[in-house]
Amino acid sequence: MIENIDRLVSVLRKSNNKALNPGELTERLSRKASLPVVEVRACLLELRKRGWVCSADWDDRGIPLAKLSVQLPPEPLKPHEARWTEALHTAQLTEKEIDVLIPVASAIKEMPAAEMSALIDGLKRLRDDMSSLAGERLYDVSSRYLVGSSKMLKVLPSRILIEFGINLDLLSGPPRYVKIAGAKEPKATVLIENPHAFESAVLADPSNEYCWISAEGYGLSKQGEEFGDQLTNMVANRKGVITLSRRSLFVDFQAALTWGNGSLFFWGDLDLAGLDIYGRLKNVLPSIQLSPLYKPMIEILKNGGGHSYAGVQKERQTLGNFSYPEILELAPICKEKGVDQELVVLTPSLLFSLHR
Repeated sequence: MIENIDRLVSVLRKSNNKALNPGELTERLSRKASLPVVEVRACLLELRKRGWVCSADWDDRGIPLAKLSVQLPPEPLKPHEARWTEALHTAQLTEKEIDVLIPVASAIKEMPAAEMSALIDGLKRLRDDMSSLAGERLYDVSSRYLVGSSKMLKVLPSRILIEFGINLDLLSGPPRYVKIAGAKEPKATVLIENPHAFESAVLADPSNEYCWISAEGYGLSKQGEEFGDQLTNMVANRKGVITLSRRSLFVDFQAALTWGNGSLFFWGDLDLAGLDIYGRLKNVLPSIQLSPLYKPMIEILKNGGGHSYAGVQKERQTLGNFSYPEILELAPICKEKGVDQELVVLTPSLLFSLHR
């Protein structure tokens, strides 16, 4: 009757050793542990013998009649936790430092014990050298100090690193690039969300009448949970952005945004995330407008076209709280469905007619 006692113990651990009310307790535990009530009662009696639970009053069936106090022993360490704990105690660390680093185990489950020791040594050296590393790139520093892995500083929880004394704010992120197809006197400057649409726009503009800026893949895309911050930081601090040229004429990112003042546009997917990107952009570039290239996309939605968010990896799209009229107008239209910008077939005549 107590062969499944570990399942009940697992449920009781979630109480964090807090007292449990007796009302229908065995029934509640039965549902959570997926065990018959009779078996739960037998397991409670066994746990009572072990001293892992106690109550001021019991009945003969193993039902606590008063609050049940849970006093479970510490959960046995998993293999990766045991390896990490042993490595921490072998290193020359204080008890406080060990307590800080203990939770790192969950981030390095597959790491061999020898590498764990090397990681701890690297963390100590990095902490000691931190002040001399200000301004260096995070991935370079991570590779030099942490078991040769450029991504390790991103893998380890930042809260724990800070508590250990490693200030990640002193390090710089990856280089920031943007790709531009420039023009001498552009009729319009258009910041484009996706690279395929950027290339289609360049090919549809053989006379180089427009300036096209590729946003996706250089910190301006909606991929990744920090895309909004990356986007606004890149535009707000544009002097540090490296420009890659798609045309023989080179136009710097800073210059492209400045020349586009008065005719600066954003063109992305017509969906909630696309509008969110535009709203964040407009917060730092007040002159930017939605591109006229949205017009055929709006017509597609109004005529019943487009795709629902479900099934196309857009289920979690959100739109921030913006008061810009154009966002308020379009948000209801794309609340349930969206249109990818690649659906618009770009031609010179379409560009001319829309940007006339």
